[in-house]
Amino acid sequence: MKITVVGGVFWDTIFYGSSPHFKAVIEMPGGTGLNVAVGLAALGNEVKLIGCVGVQDFYANKIETFLRRSGVEAFLIRANGLTGRFISANEKNVLAVFRGVNTAPFVFDVLDLIDDEPIFVSCEIGKDNLDVLRNRVEGFRSPIFVDPLPPSDYIPINGAYVMASESEATLIDDATVVKLGAKGAVWNELFVASTGEENPFPLGAGDAFDAVFIDSILKGYDRLSTLKRSVTAGELVSKTSGSSIAVIKILGSEGEY
Repeated sequence: MKITVVGGVFWDTIFYGSSPHFKAVIEMPGGTGLNVAVGLAALGNEVKLIGCVGVQDFYANKIETFLRRSGVEAFLIRANGLTGRFISANEKNVLAVFRGVNTAPFVFDVLDLIDDEPIFVSCEIGKDNLDVLRNRVEGFRSPIFVDPLPPSDYIPINGAYVMASESEATLIDDATVVKLGAKGAVWNELFVASTGEENPFPLGAGDAFDAVFIDSILKGYDRLSTLKRSVTAGELVSKTSGSSIAVIKILGSEGEY
């Protein structure tokens, strides 16, 4: 299936151990937009990613190379400023988030890349860009999927599937699905519980959930099967360290979700 992803592109730095002298550190591309894009590609979809990186930034070329190797067609805007950075301790404690150029205004020709085909949007692109994008996509016949993170930048898009975490759902009114972390997920009257096992690496779990949820809808799964696949994928990713790396490793495996 073809799908366009418009969302955040970050460089993730994750420390493992105890402060101040952590035992290990890994770095990789990240962000909800990028993680969902590589997850969808790992599931066999034809993915186009639109996002922003710094115009003269050490990380931009590394991110483009990573996306190319992950099977994602990247249309990254080189905006004035720096690529977004995300820094975490043990994937549970956020030490710093720098959104950088993720909220840089869309250039006009980027909108020409967005056709009436399935689209996923993360609110990391900022309210102004989301508003421009909403005007572009409303009226499309193809499914639209939204992750309302951060919720302060969320703008409703008519008919969209909205995949919110439990904390985000308390701040918006129209979540389609609520991700409950280690507890599972809810879709209207449906509740699917996770196994309840320990989840030591939760950073990429919500993005894996989003990718599998989208993949399931596009492939025609029923609601219960869609929710079960998505919860299972999120739980499996939460057992593997690294954000985008974990998403690719799990969703690109031979397992069924």
